Amino acid sequence: MRARLLPLLALAALLWAGNAAASALSSGQAESPAFSFRLDRQAASGGELVQLKMEAGPTGKQAAGFRARVQYDGSALQYVETKTASRLGSGTVRVNGGSNPVYAVYVCGVGGKSAPSLSGTVLTFVFQVKSGAAGSAFLRADADDICDFSGSPLAPDCSSALWLETSPALSDEARLTALEPSAGTLEPAFSPDTYEYRLAVGPEVGSVLFRADAARGGTVRVNRKTLHAAGSETEISITVTSADRSGKAEYTVTVARAAKPPESRAGDPPTESAGGPENPPPPSSAPAASGSAKAAAASVPPRQSYAAERVSASGPGAPGPESGAGTQTFPSPAWQTGSEPQTLKAAEGTSSGRTPDIVLERSRMPAYLVGMLAAGFCIAIGIALFLWLAAPPKKKKP
Repeated sequence: MRARLLPLLALAALLWAGNAAASALSSGQAESPAFSFRLDRQAASGGELVQLKMEAGPTGKQAAGFRARVQYDGSALQYVETKTASRLGSGTVRVNGGSNPVYAVYVCGVGGKSAPSLSGTVLTFVFQVKSGAAGSAFLRADADDICDFSGSPLAPDCSSALWLETSPALSDEARLTALEPSAGTLEPAFSPDTYEYRLAVGPEVGSVLFRADAARGGTVRVNRKTLHAAGSETEISITVTSADRSGKAEYTVTVARAAKPPESRAGDPPTESAGGPENPPPPSSAPAASGSAKAAAASVPPRQSYAAERVSASGPGAPGPESGAGTQTFPSPAWQTGSEPQTLKAAEGTSSGRTPDIVLERSRMPAYLVGMLAAGFCIAIGIALFLWLAAPPKKKKP
């Protein structure tokens, strides 16, 4: 008896498990929404388009009819149109876009034996953000009256609440409101309506940065900051793009970098200001000297006169000839004038502290003349001794 009951109990258990699985599958399909809604973007500015998409879920694939309703914030959004998927067929959707909310009703063609299978995006509601919109805009999308090909209810109603962040329309203005270089001053002064400038900088400036402000959210791009070599010009372009990317403007700054001063080389004479201690004024500006000194100086050859000027001239504020320091006069040498040789003495008390070009020491007679006289005297003594010793002795008379 028990052996006969076991197959019956097993069959009953299998039937119960199959019914439970079918019930679970049916309840799972009923719980999943037939349609869902989503926005193609979460934020938009004035003038931009926003799309609200209605997509079919697992249950919505067998839908033969439904009604969609979209309610929107009329202060921030404006309805544009509703796009239908090609798989719905032609003439199967009726839209009432002149009201808020917008209604769209779908009924499949009755010529076939079944409704087409729906998947992906079936309807797209297009809105435009108003130019003055700012803040969060609310949208509510619903789908109801969902039925199969026989007209029986297929799935419960579904609804979605959506938010869109809006901002004022982007500006199409492309211009600068400020332009300030890191070195130098613009010529002419900056003006938003002036597009070409010149900028002068020193030779030590190797690069220039700019503080550039664009109008109403625009962007600025500077093509370079490094300058060419000293003594040359560099053209820098500053491009402004409007916030909505529709307009551009270009400002040009020509930077003139000054040349470096010439470097002094070894052996070059120093350059001083006229009249200084090391750069004496011309002889005509020197204090007047005595008549004999003038006459003596006039007889000095050009090269000797230049040396005398270099040594004797005094700078501004030096003592006069009466003080014994400062300007000195030098007569021409004895071999030119026949007068007694005199010495040249460097000026005392000068402010330069520089060694004079020519320094002659005072003496009674040139050293070479003393040597010549001594040599002549020795020669004369030698000749006299020679003659005295070479003379024959006188014979004595008997």
